[in-house]
Amino acid sequence: ILIVSRFTTKDEGNYTIACSNPSGATATATIQLITLAPTAPSVSFNQREFVANEGDTVEITADLVSEPKPTVVWEHKQKKDIAKKNRFTQVEDMCYATLKITQLKMADAGNYTIKARNKLGRGAASVQLKVLPPKDGVKPNATNADTAPTDSQLQPNQDCKVM
Repeated sequence: ILIVSRFTTKDEGNYTIACSNPSGATATATIQLITLAPTAPSVSFNQREFVANEGDTVEITADLVSEPKPTVVWEHKQKKDIAKKNRFTQVEDMCYATLKITQLKMADAGNYTIKARNKLGRGAASVQLKVLPPKDGVKPNATNADTAPTDSQLQPNQDCKVM
């Protein structure tokens, strides 16, 4: 791990690490550190559509470039800041913004828009989410109430199993 406290333009450049083990094998790696100039947010997707099955978890990830770090809001069907709902969470880092949706429902299908804003400006991008029926054909959280026997159908000392 390389940690540079109070990074400035004087710290820009190539940094190389060299490692060796007791048997004499060596390896090196070089990284280039640069200073990001202040910029308005730029948001884009690497794919036009995300596809997942009902009941699954999907992560919709956008490329995000911004300095300083922006405020990010996700929208779906004119509903703003959807990441505050129970099945939705969002995560951002220096390069990406991800919206994670758990227990996917057919109603989650449609257009998703990410909006990023900082003091220098705004950026936005949209992508489609396609939700397919469940892989096994059984809807998530489905109950077997329609196939379970009623009390009147059970005999005394009879076991009942709901499959």
